[in-house]
Amino acid sequence: MPYEGELAQRTESTIEWMHAPELWVLILVVLPLIVLGVWWIYSGERGLGLFRRVLLTGLRATLLLSLVAILCEPILTTERVQTRSGQILLMVDASYSMGIADRYTEPELRNKLETAAGNRIDKTTQRIDLVSGVLSNRDLDFIDRLREKGNLRVVSCSDGTRTFLDAAKLEGDDDGESYDALRNVELRGKVTRLGDSINEAVNELRGEDISAVVLFTDGRDNGGVLRPEEAARRLAKRSIQLYTVGVGNSEEPKDVRLFGFDLPEVVLEGDVVSVDFNLLSEGFEGERVKARLQLLDEGGIPVGRGAEEFFVLGKSGEVQTERLEFRPQNSGRFLARLEVDVLEGELFEENNSLEKPITVLSQKIKVLYVEGLPRYEYRYLKNALILDPTMESQCLLLSADKNFVQESSPGVPTLSRFPQSREDLFEYHLVILGDVPPEDPKLPVEWKSWLKDFVDDIGGGVVFLSGPGYLPQKYRGTEIEKLLPVELGETQRSGLNRGGLEREFTPKRTPEGREHPVMQFTGDPEQDATLWGEVLGREHRALPGFYWYSRVKQLKRGGVALAVHSDESENHFKYGPRPIFAYQYYGRGRTFISLVDSTWRWRRNVGNFYFYKFWGQVIRFASAGRLLGKTQRFSVAVDQREYTLGSQIRILARALNPEFKPTGEDEATVFVQRMNDAESEPTVLTAVRVPARPAYYSVSIEARELGDHKVWLEEKGEEVATTSYRVVVPQLEYEEPRMDRERLLQIAELTGGAYYGLEDVGKLPDDIVELESEIPISSEQKPLWDRSLFMLLFVLVISVEWILRKVFRLL
Repeated sequence: MPYEGELAQRTESTIEWMHAPELWVLILVVLPLIVLGVWWIYSGERGLGLFRRVLLTGLRATLLLSLVAILCEPILTTERVQTRSGQILLMVDASYSMGIADRYTEPELRNKLETAAGNRIDKTTQRIDLVSGVLSNRDLDFIDRLREKGNLRVVSCSDGTRTFLDAAKLEGDDDGESYDALRNVELRGKVTRLGDSINEAVNELRGEDISAVVLFTDGRDNGGVLRPEEAARRLAKRSIQLYTVGVGNSEEPKDVRLFGFDLPEVVLEGDVVSVDFNLLSEGFEGERVKARLQLLDEGGIPVGRGAEEFFVLGKSGEVQTERLEFRPQNSGRFLARLEVDVLEGELFEENNSLEKPITVLSQKIKVLYVEGLPRYEYRYLKNALILDPTMESQCLLLSADKNFVQESSPGVPTLSRFPQSREDLFEYHLVILGDVPPEDPKLPVEWKSWLKDFVDDIGGGVVFLSGPGYLPQKYRGTEIEKLLPVELGETQRSGLNRGGLEREFTPKRTPEGREHPVMQFTGDPEQDATLWGEVLGREHRALPGFYWYSRVKQLKRGGVALAVHSDESENHFKYGPRPIFAYQYYGRGRTFISLVDSTWRWRRNVGNFYFYKFWGQVIRFASAGRLLGKTQRFSVAVDQREYTLGSQIRILARALNPEFKPTGEDEATVFVQRMNDAESEPTVLTAVRVPARPAYYSVSIEARELGDHKVWLEEKGEEVATTSYRVVVPQLEYEEPRMDRERLLQIAELTGGAYYGLEDVGKLPDDIVELESEIPISSEQKPLWDRSLFMLLFVLVISVEWILRKVFRLL
């Protein structure tokens, strides 16, 4: 048949009557009257036999009918017309759910799919691979057989439609170059809008005759204005049939998924590290699965013993929180890999493992604790610091007399005064600042500026312990105020809560606080909730509360509250709940503030466990920026830890010269590489300097590959700063991976079309009814009643009748 752009032509001739009566009048009235009238005339002629009478009657009737025909004025109309084939719209779902690699347990179904797709199926074969195989399979000849039924238009669809193949170019494509587009359909859609896509694709062919719409999809629809069923009803009104081809497995999927991998960024060599994670399983209730944690070096080789343990999977869809503990024995930078066994029949394997970078330090955390008066918080916290074998702590009590021996960790020299230079302060990893007068004469004049640079320039950490005398309110307008995660406001003041010393309150964790390692004591979410007083009926088992706290205005824009005041009466003001524990990232470092001064009360009935646990986690978290990296002049960060496919990843890099000043360069080079893919070359990106922040450089890329990725900076070929991010399938596309056969069957039937499994798709082209339409090109009319030939025939008939009458001896 002719293809698109090749319209067949033909000529048609018809006779029209300009003044003819209705056909039934001619047949039922005029013709009988003429025949009967002539017969009656000749029946009066005697001596004529039947044959002669019939012959003469026929000739006379022919003459009279000829006269009638002349009066009706016959015209010969000649038309030239073109025959145009209808459009066939072929739509391929290109949403990310078509990247799922299904598991087919039935051997017969698997064999049929392999035959249709023209290639073998393994655990990496995605749904879109099967569709591409069907479309490009020359043995199946699916595309050419469709083109025999009409002009073919091929589009991909998800959150919209995109033409990815000019079907007309397939004709005569002996080398198969045009088929490359069929083999490489690019997945782009974060959501699937089937109804909108069908409606949009059909509307683009407005004015064309559409024979059929053929849709390859898994049937998942998770967005859009128009539901697929409504789009099908609109097709039915236009007499357009929809043929759906189901792609994927319609059986309930089985899966085990890891998420919520909670691992500190920095740990100390020899520390017992608790690793919490969540398991979610479907279809494996009661089965045992082994979870393993292993540290990997840059070459992916395991380092140390790691940890492993068996866990029993719960009910389908039930989230279970588990914990592994390990003791790192080697210092350095590693990739911590957590994985669980892949069970037989699992739909997804990539979600059985998670990876996170971790730094194991052999050095101890160097802590400087500066306090004003020997309050209870100081007495118990300094004991925790100097007794912790992972820290080298030095305490400085400013109110002590000259003969007082300041305390420090065993083997660490004691202090007699605050560090006297910027460089001396920069030797520490963390500074704890208590309720210290801002202008204490024992402190250097520049100490507040040094502390700001300590955080901003080299990534040091600062922990602020509020007190009723000075911190934080007396630091308004100083360099220290910039480091606080909270805003002080103009009229706020420290003081007792409205209940005085009689009303106790327990801080309420925020959603961020419930997930943050600083606020977790046991690793068991339910037990932690009990300790924080969040479980009704178990308030008596909660940690002791507080009476005093420092009222501040609100969180800063970049601040994060981990706990807020639990009394609603204290939170009824326009800035939201009053923070109790909060932190922020400032420059390269981190700062943390406690707006209470009696966490030592957590020691009641349990000793030091929860008190030491909390402050140990705070110190490790706040000092992480200083501890990470071989040099603190460089940093690289991403705006979030997890991205969906197709989203934008914003990378922010920082580079300082040896004097910790901006380098002055306009560009910086950033490297990105997928983890566990060392054979591939890293992507090299050029980050451009941020005008308002000369030490920072930014660049954005699109998340195109699933999995964990590493981002780093180099100086003289050596890594100097790293971070990581993870790319996942969009949740909407991942929530329900089962192919929706029922929906595809329903929308096909609504249009009078049909549903086909991918294994039976070879039958589809034969079932499409070919649709053709005719387009007139030219028309010519010629009168027949006054043609000479017509007159000759009339004379010939009348002459024959006259001769026969003479032969028959009639008048």
